[in-house]
Amino acid sequence: MAGGREVCFVCTLDSKGVIQTARVVARGTSESVLALPGIANRGDMLVHNHPSGVLEPSDADMRVAARLHDDGVGFAIIDNTATTLYVVVEVPTGRDYVELDLESVDADLGAHGLIAARHERYEDRASQRAMATRIGRTFNDGGVALLEAGTGVGKSLAYLVPALRWSAANNERTIVSTNTINLQEQLVGKDLPFLQKPFTAAGLHDSVRQVLENRSGATSHGDPP
Repeated sequence: MAGGREVCFVCTLDSKGVIQTARVVARGTSESVLALPGIANRGDMLVHNHPSGVLEPSDADMRVAARLHDDGVGFAIIDNTATTLYVVVEVPTGRDYVELDLESVDADLGAHGLIAARHERYEDRASQRAMATRIGRTFNDGGVALLEAGTGVGKSLAYLVPALRWSAANNERTIVSTNTINLQEQLVGKDLPFLQKPFTAAGLHDSVRQVLENRSGATSHGDPP
């Protein structure tokens, strides 16, 4: 298989968990192959071979398996003859997520949205709505999104709005990591209270209230995008 090198496949499974299709997504060396973030979708399984025939997962394999599981993807190792498959992590099952309506996320931040309706001086920013929609799509699809936005975009609301909607729809937490205490205090002391009235009017009060009630346990590490 690939001249004794490791090869990475994304595989689809049927309802019984049996592999149905496999496509090559990366080729590596005799000892390793890339498992790129976002390379597989929820419900898929990432499979790679061990040319040695020893299917024991390495430490790197275990780290990749943990990351993929968080994205709804399974992870397995196969031998070169494709006769033995060792499943490190099964494809996660048992929970159906309610996807965000991306048009609603965009509308929330628009000129006639629920935020603008409660704040007369609210400013509609196309770049802010585009960022919020992209983050909402990442919530729906899983994976990793790396976004860069300049001053004046309104980044805080762009990630808080889809995060709060996701929390309300799926009862799931989002961790926001900040580089400074000042930004942390801005989020808890200004931005979340700013969103509380419009989100209460939209029936999403609990998601904001729970964050504000737990503000004393907030943490600060790494600047958000």
